[in-house]
Amino acid sequence: MAQQPQVRDHLDRKLTCLQHAALYHFNIRVVCPSCRRVRIFQGHQLWWLFERRRWNDRLEEVPRRLSCSRCWVADHRKVRPIRVSLVKDLPTGDELPWPDERAWKRVVSRYRS
Repeated sequence: MAQQPQVRDHLDRKLTCLQHAALYHFNIRVVCPSCRRVRIFQGHQLWWLFERRRWNDRLEEVPRRLSCSRCWVADHRKVRPIRVSLVKDLPTGDELPWPDERAWKRVVSRYRS
């Protein structure tokens, strides 16, 4: 399997968490290894879900919190993605809640300084 290129910021640092992905306007692509369903989450929304639930938002930890809903309905088993990737493609599926403006501006101002 081909290795995906590392996504980097403007200072050539590797993006390693959902917060950085959201700040740089990347979306998160997830593929179910069982049914091959592809879902693309909006980066800001997925970051906000992890932030509210106080889950670890490092990209290598994200698959532990996600599972395929189609496989769950069909077989009643949780199938977790193997990995996630950062993309600029449009989001698919139902939207998650957006972060409130105050919380988002606090994150943006922290990274501007």
